[in-house]
Amino acid sequence: MFISIFFLLMGVWGISSPYSWWLIGESWKSKRADGPSTFFIWSTRIIGIVFVLIGISGIVGTLISPI
Repeated sequence: MFISIFFLLMGVWGISSPYSWWLIGESWKSKRADGPSTFFIWSTRIIGIVFVLIGISGIVGTLISPI
């Protein structure tokens, strides 16, 4: 359940603020860090959507399972 919530939060963060993902994870890798490319922004949002779906399915699966 905690991992599902983590995925959900990371997905929402990726969808809402791809620039901060770039700032934390990618900006230090380039000498000329002007900002993230359009491709990076869209791919981060798509990955964020996938993370949200994984998080929701994990939460629903945990709540439905008869354990």
